[in-house]
Amino acid sequence: MRVSNKMMADTIVSNLAKQARQMAKSQIMVTTGKKINKASDDPIGMGKVIEHRNTISSMGQYQRNIQHAQLRMELTESVLGTVDSLLNEAKKIASDTSVENRVIWSSETENIRNQILELSNTKLNGHTIFSGHQTDAPAFNAAGTYQGDTGRKTYTVGDGLTVSLDADGSQIFQGTVDIFGALSDLKAALDANDADAIANQQAVLDKAVSQIQAVRTKNAAVSSHLKATANHIEGLKGTVKNMLSITEDANLEEAIIEFKAQETAYEASLAVSAQIMKKSLVDYL
Repeated sequence: MRVSNKMMADTIVSNLAKQARQMAKSQIMVTTGKKINKASDDPIGMGKVIEHRNTISSMGQYQRNIQHAQLRMELTESVLGTVDSLLNEAKKIASDTSVENRVIWSSETENIRNQILELSNTKLNGHTIFSGHQTDAPAFNAAGTYQGDTGRKTYTVGDGLTVSLDADGSQIFQGTVDIFGALSDLKAALDANDADAIANQQAVLDKAVSQIQAVRTKNAAVSSHLKATANHIEGLKGTVKNMLSITEDANLEEAIIEFKAQETAYEASLAVSAQIMKKSLVDYL
């Protein structure tokens, strides 16, 4: 069978096009640093890449949720720590038997109540943290009446793992003891100069302190759990990133060498093809 000039030209063009495609693929690999840039490069490998990326994305969301939960826990602890201190100041007032200080202590008790009331309406990013799900409104009004609901703040911090934080202000500030009521009663007793009623508030305020400290202890345990979960996710995320790198990343040094070899071969093919086609044209003439 006689090989025509057209058949020879078609073969040369086809081979050059194949080399050009291989060289373009290697160039993309060198440029991106990835050995898988599209599904056709490695369908099975691309499936693993997508899976690893989705896992990393999910872990990133879990980490953001944990950060939000930790921020809320830190703010809550700060608020309740201040409330704890204020209640202990109120206990000292209730234990003071000196009559001449009662007018001053009455004013101070009112200030303590107002401070705790303000703290109970603390907001995080514009949302009240002690009003359950009713975060757009104050948790308590001026009379100390709870205006929220029994909702809790829940964060997803892992695959099927959630953390639920106390947000029901009525249980925190009006659980066993109605803190606002207790402080109002102490002020009323001071105004009435009623020594027995003043002394009776010591036990009530002791319970109020215990009530706040119980919440703080519970929150401390949740905070430790969040920290441990965050550390676990960070370690697991690093492992998945390594798996993604093994699957997706190219050996850049090898990729550059391969590209240069293909580039040299392509240039050589062009030169040889030019000579062959030139000779063929001369023979034809």
